[in-house]
Amino acid sequence: MEDWCVMVGGPCRGKNCDFWARIKIKKKSVDEMTGEILARLQEQKEETPKAFKQAIQEYWECLGVKNRSILRKEKPEIFAKMMEVERQVLAQAGKQE
Repeated sequence: MEDWCVMVGGPCRGKNCDFWARIKIKKKSVDEMTGEILARLQEQKEETPKAFKQAIQEYWECLGVKNRSILRKEKPEIFAKMMEVERQVLAQAGKQE
């Protein structure tokens, strides 16, 4: 039987736990997260669509997101917020071309 996590309100995911990532995403605004990703890209001076997608992936990993499909099922509102951030970042990539 799986251990129960009181903080998540579901089964314990052990090393795949992304509870704190969910909290961070919930607290930050879409504009704030978009700005952080774009700032990283400016530092790297890369503005290709591939670089934008890579920066998005690295950002979620840095926040602690472990499994997007589980997150989508368990917290659709947080996943929707992530998708909006990605949409805005990629829209910015389109403006750069």
